[in-house]
Amino acid sequence: MTLSRPSNPPSAKRLIAASLLLLGTAFSTTAFADEAWQQTVVDIAGVENYFREHCMMLEAGQTISYRYQSIYPLDFNIHHHPDNNTIFLYNEENRTSSRGEFHADNKDHFCFTWTNKVERGGEEWSVVLDYQVTNQ
Repeated sequence: MTLSRPSNPPSAKRLIAASLLLLGTAFSTTAFADEAWQQTVVDIAGVENYFREHCMMLEAGQTISYRYQSIYPLDFNIHHHPDNNTIFLYNEENRTSSRGEFHADNKDHFCFTWTNKVERGGEEWSVVLDYQVTNQ
């Protein structure tokens, strides 16, 4: 019986390098998962004064970068509710898109809110929100 070897057997160094690369990728994905861009879709109805919000809990010291896109102009704000008050961090009117970032000084739920001010016969569409939360 004759044993044959593959013509190009993988070297131990290549196997170790490939294993370390895969292991490093797994660790970096886990370590930076909270810093990856996330996306959410918010459905809007073409009814005057219809509004929708997307809220998320942020820890003190976190920063959120965001951008959104809509096919129709909307009013947009970012707010939170410390001690049952409403504090507006950002407010703009009649926009189809925006981008920015803000820093959470305190742990709280922060809300992105879009308001449709124009009757559009009940037509429905979506706002696409991309955001990234980073720890500073």
